[in-house]
Amino acid sequence: MAIVPHPKAQRPTERGKTAVDDGPLTRHLQQDFSLVLGGPFYQLLRRTHLSGSALEQLRGRTLTAVAVTWLPLLLLALASGEALGGKAGLPFLYDVEVHVRFLAALPLLIVAELIVHQRMRLVVRRFIERRLIPDAALPRFDEAIAAAFRLRNAFAPELVFVAFVYLVGVMIVWRHGIALSTTATWYGMPSPTGMQLTSPGIWYVFVSLPIFQFLLLRWYFRLFIWTRFLWQVSRINLTLMPTHPDRVGGLGFLANIAYAFVPLATAHGIMLAGPVANRILYVGAKLPQFKAQVADLEERLTSLSEVLPEEKDGAELLRQMETTAVQSNLVIKSFKPAPIVTKQIHSEWPITIELDGTYHDLARFFDRIGKFSRIVNISNLTVKGKDKGKDKVDTRSTITASCTATTFVLLDKPVPAKKGKPEAGKPAAKKVA
Repeated sequence: MAIVPHPKAQRPTERGKTAVDDGPLTRHLQQDFSLVLGGPFYQLLRRTHLSGSALEQLRGRTLTAVAVTWLPLLLLALASGEALGGKAGLPFLYDVEVHVRFLAALPLLIVAELIVHQRMRLVVRRFIERRLIPDAALPRFDEAIAAAFRLRNAFAPELVFVAFVYLVGVMIVWRHGIALSTTATWYGMPSPTGMQLTSPGIWYVFVSLPIFQFLLLRWYFRLFIWTRFLWQVSRINLTLMPTHPDRVGGLGFLANIAYAFVPLATAHGIMLAGPVANRILYVGAKLPQFKAQVADLEERLTSLSEVLPEEKDGAELLRQMETTAVQSNLVIKSFKPAPIVTKQIHSEWPITIELDGTYHDLARFFDRIGKFSRIVNISNLTVKGKDKGKDKVDTRSTITASCTATTFVLLDKPVPAKKGKPEAGKPAAKKVA
C-alpha cells in the first residue's frame, strides 16, 4: 500500500506541479528524530572531532574508546609484571571479563548509537506521512518531541551519571558484586583491610570502568526517553487505519525500530558472560550455580526463536501459510518465494502471493497470519474487483488480491556490515531444502 503524503502538506502550482506549503506539517516532514545527537558528551565528541552531525567517525570513536580503556591496562600490566603471571592468580591476559567488556561490549555500545540513529531519525515524518496525527493534535505531538529533545540535551542527567558511576557503580556494584575480591588478580590483591589496587587496577577502577558504566547509563536514559515519547504519543487520539497491511493500524514502522537495539542487547549478554567465565575458571564456581541466569537467557532465546525461526523451520512455515489460505476459503493462484535478502543479523524471505476470494475471506486470512508466533510482514497489497461476467468458473470469488509476505530468519553468525545495497542470497527453495 503506497504511503500518501498529508494532503495539507501540498498545494498545486500554476503549472500543475506540487509544492510544499510552509508550516508545521512541512517542518515535521523535514525533521529528524534522534535519541543520540545531543547531550554534553555528544558535544564533547563534536569538539574533539570524534563525531560529526550524523555520527561520522565511528571507527575513530571506537578505537579511541579502546585506546583509553583497554590499552593502558595492557601497558601497565606489562610494566608491573601482571600481564602473564607475577603474584596474580588471574593475570591480565587471562581475564575474560575485561577483554570482552572493552573489546566487544564497549564497541557494540558505540556502534548501536549509529544504528539506532539511522533507524529512528525518520519516525516523526512517518507519523505525518501516514496521517496518524490529526491536525488538532499537532501541538501535543510537537510538545512530545520537544520534551524528548530537552531530556536528551540536558546537562544534569549526565552529571548525575558520573556521580552515580563513582559512588555506586564502582564502589558498590563492582567491588561487592563483580570483582574477585578474595582472589589475587592483576587489578587487586586481597588483604585484611580489603582489596588493594595495583597500578593497572587504579586505571581500571577510576578510568576504564567509569567510562564503560557511563556509556551504559546513557543508553538506559535513552531508552527511558524513547519509552516516555511513545507513551505521550499514545495519549493522542491517533488516526489509525484498521485495514493497513501492517496489521497494527499503520504503526508497524515502530516495531522495526526494535531491531536497532540488538547490539545493545548483545552487549548485555557479553557483560553477563564475562564475570561468569571468570568465576568458573578462577574461583572454582560451577555452572549450575548460575542456573537462574542461564534459565533467564534460555527463556529469552526461546522467545526470540519463536519470532525469528531458524532456516530449517522455513519450509514448515511456508506450508503453514498455504494451509491457512486454503482454510480461509481462498484460491491460491500463485505462491512464489523470492530470493532471500541477507541483512546483518537476519535474513528476509519475501513470498509473492496471488489469491482469489472475497474481502471477508482475505481479512480472515490476514487475521490468522497475524496470530502466527513468528513474524510475517504483509506488504505491497493490491486488491482488484473481478468482472463476474467474464469469470464464469467461480461465481463466489469477487476479488483478486496480491501481496508480498515476508518472514524473517535469525542468522547464526552476523554478517559484517557492507556499504551499499545488501546482496540477495540464494533462492528460498534452495535454502530450506
